[in-house]
Amino acid sequence: MIDALTLKNYKTFKFLALGQFSPFTLLGGMNDVGKTSILTAIYIYTARLQPAMANLAAMRSQNSPNWAETYFHGFSPSAEKQIEIGVVWSGMRGRVEIQYDPTVQVGALLDSGLQNRLPDPHPSSVLDPGRLAAEFGLMSGDQNLQALRMRWFEGDEQKSDIYWMLPPAKPGMYVKYSLPGLPSPSALLFPFMRELPDAAARSLSELVKVGAAAEITSHIKMLFPHIRDLTPVLTEPGKGTVLADVGLPKPVPISELGEGAKEALNLMLTIPRIRGGVLLCDELGAGIHASILPRFVQSIAATARKYDCQIIATTHSYELLSAAYDAFAQDGMNHEDLTYVRLDRTSPETVLPTVFNYEKLGIALSNDWEVR
Repeated sequence: MIDALTLKNYKTFKFLALGQFSPFTLLGGMNDVGKTSILTAIYIYTARLQPAMANLAAMRSQNSPNWAETYFHGFSPSAEKQIEIGVVWSGMRGRVEIQYDPTVQVGALLDSGLQNRLPDPHPSSVLDPGRLAAEFGLMSGDQNLQALRMRWFEGDEQKSDIYWMLPPAKPGMYVKYSLPGLPSPSALLFPFMRELPDAAARSLSELVKVGAAAEITSHIKMLFPHIRDLTPVLTEPGKGTVLADVGLPKPVPISELGEGAKEALNLMLTIPRIRGGVLLCDELGAGIHASILPRFVQSIAATARKYDCQIIATTHSYELLSAAYDAFAQDGMNHEDLTYVRLDRTSPETVLPTVFNYEKLGIALSNDWEVR
């Protein structure tokens, strides 16, 4: 579990220190205070060899004229800056150091023995400069491209050395070396990326094999009584969908369900897949009606506890905060597992966190304090 986080020169943060993370941590604050940036920073640390990390970077920076400006606080081409993402994970300290390099040549990458991780992992022996250039959409192996050099450390030991390329080249991640290390599985979910039928089908299918699908299905049926049963359908390896019995002559694919049902199902099916890891969720509860929010929170918190999965999520919703407080008041729920962190930007350079434990959050809610 993530216990603490520090950020240096990352996006809008010159420096930020957050402690007191718990198994179920909510992040709040005004727009553009940096809530989602905290999620992406944690994901960069935990997902160092997941190709989806490069896709995330491309998505988050596609509207920036110079994508380095998206990641570096106060970036200018002449400034030498380094991002540091520091994490305390189950008492062990680790960090990622990220440096901007606008003059990387794909031929030089080949000479240093780096291996491609995206879009297709190939043995380095078959990666000639021309092929490498073509994969990045460049004209030749001598052409410069922009890159971030990312180095992961556990304590003082370096574990990974990776180059992360972005536009104008195609997104890609090249690995100089990577040793076995600390990070556990993680998943980062945005509201517009929730509907993943292939992943849902794979996850539910695995749960069916080990006899663990019934509990997930019961949570969904409790939240949405019109859903009678869920069945995974794999059309080919890694591809498929989940069909829902809603009382019609034929079951319907989950893509046809309401936003709330899709939100709950995708969260429930993601948690077992990242057992022992961390689920990072932007705008938790998007699409969930206020009347079932307490049961929704209780269901995902109980599922996360079963699979030893930490949840860190952003919210703008007063209703969700109230629902989380009510959910953790129920029998079987641990008050100490709930934390709310309100972020306030007091100056262009400074963001201050205010931490609410269960008791303090209850006082704020009972007095109608504005804590979103």
